[in-house]
Amino acid sequence: MGTKYVGEWKDDKFNGQGTYTYANGTKYVGEWKDSKYHGQGTHTFADGRVKEGIWRDDEFVSGSRQEEQQSEDQDNNEKFLGCLGIIGVGFIIFFIIKYWEQVTPVVVWIIKGVVAILIGVVGFLWQLVVWVFGTIFG
Repeated sequence: MGTKYVGEWKDDKFNGQGTYTYANGTKYVGEWKDSKYHGQGTHTFADGRVKEGIWRDDEFVSGSRQEEQQSEDQDNNEKFLGCLGIIGVGFIIFFIIKYWEQVTPVVVWIIKGVVAILIGVVGFLWQLVVWVFGTIFG
């Protein structure tokens, strides 16, 4: 489905009352002037957000915006999740400090494993470089 305008026209432009539906489901219902939102209107976005109020030359001037509340809710959710992350890191640090003697062998084992992997990767890359140069200049 494409875009669709149903409403009043003047000089081959949207003028007066009309409804414009975009292909993505977004819809504007309200007043138009020279094919621009102008006057009282409601813009409903495809995701459900709504701007309802006064428009001038396609710009929202005043009225209600549901997206501001959604944006505020999203900010609060992000702050909450950030706090959970900080609490999680704090818990891990507390656990390591409290049980350091029991954790130390595991940490040392992990570090040795990572070092062994890195040494293997460096050795492989060195052999690859030697093989490439031997093939090219050999």
